[in-house]
Amino acid sequence: MRDLAEHNSVHAPDVVSFNAVIKSWINSKKTNAGGRCEYWLRRMLNESGDEGHGFICPPNTQTYNLVMDCRIQDKSPELVENLLIEMLSSGGRCPPNSESFSKVIRAWVQDELEGREDDHRLPGSSLANSLRWLQELLEREGSGDVKLGPAPELFLLIIKGAARSRAASIAVLETARKTMELYKQSRFRVDGVAYVFMLDI
Repeated sequence: MRDLAEHNSVHAPDVVSFNAVIKSWINSKKTNAGGRCEYWLRRMLNESGDEGHGFICPPNTQTYNLVMDCRIQDKSPELVENLLIEMLSSGGRCPPNSESFSKVIRAWVQDELEGREDDHRLPGSSLANSLRWLQELLEREGSGDVKLGPAPELFLLIIKGAARSRAASIAVLETARKTMELYKQSRFRVDGVAYVFMLDI
């Protein structure tokens, strides 16, 4: 990629090229894939526009979403969340889209269901984190951001996560109850399966 850029080739690398590199690391399933994806994201952030690294271009929203995918593979919901926070703080350079929020929500639900053995979080706290980001997404949609909005599957995902959680706690039930209320208040028709999962909690 460096050679193409230095020779002003019409095939010089662009953000699509770098995203393809990141995606190849995701598909590799290697244990260091998460670190390598993050490495390329940091280079794109820190070196784009630098004369000494002229072949590096800045990331876009898809770049972040791809790195999130790799961190979900790593079962690292905190790192997925940190990437979303970084996007929200980017001053509009890499704004998150609905998919970005969805990935964070899914990462926390996955953590609730599969949590690591060395996990010291309180029972039900990962599920509560997923609800927190769903609420944030709904608030942004309500404030007039036409580019953001949840898919109906996200409500069901959290409720199903509560039904399948190993944490038999009031916190899990409360998260499911709040999610169901938001589902009912949303523009979507509540899927009957949601009621079935509520009865399982």
